[in-house]
Amino acid sequence: MLKNHSEEVRQRILETAKDLFLSDGYKKTTIAKIVSVSGVSSGSIYHWYKNKQEIFEEIVQELMQEAQRLIERDMAGRPPACRYAALLEMELQAIENNPIIREIFCVALGSGEMFLPLVRRHTEYVARLFGDRLTVEECRARILFIHAAMNGYLFAFQQEREAQRTALRQFFLSTSLMILGLSKAEQRACVREIEAAREKWQAKGRQLLAQLTFLAEDADDEKGPDEP
Repeated sequence: MLKNHSEEVRQRILETAKDLFLSDGYKKTTIAKIVSVSGVSSGSIYHWYKNKQEIFEEIVQELMQEAQRLIERDMAGRPPACRYAALLEMELQAIENNPIIREIFCVALGSGEMFLPLVRRHTEYVARLFGDRLTVEECRARILFIHAAMNGYLFAFQQEREAQRTALRQFFLSTSLMILGLSKAEQRACVREIEAAREKWQAKGRQLLAQLTFLAEDADDEKGPDEP
């Protein structure tokens, strides 16, 4: 019984943190605010997590695990490159279709606290997919370059017109696959496959984020007041 109650507390902490990261942003979300909104005591929070970064990292892990589950279920038997491209496509669709998610990615890619969990989880997945050709260290180095390309994509996405964004997305996917060592023919084949199923991955992205209560379609775009 106590174990079940403790798990309920942990879930309440995570759900509250997700909502606050979306409404107030990562920087303005504090442990004190999570305590106030969730009704969970600070002692209970520190029982589970050392700091806000650990909470964010667990949310990223949950998100990645569910994304991988969806990909492995729907793309069983497909080449590893196409499965990783599908993961990137789900992220791109979330970024493109929700300004709050886009802002979170922009902040995450420029913040050491938020960036490292993203790199760690992507590295784990890529090492699982490409472990026969890349070491873990090589996977991590390539993920760092891919996330640098993602940063460039986000900047370009906000500058370009709608008609040019499809080309930008395709270029980003091709660049990411090139960084992983795929040939041009393999890059083109994967990008074609992902683009042909773009609506499916767009729906999967929405499904994933909704399941995690990490996306509210009508979420308020306004930022909360500064925390002391």
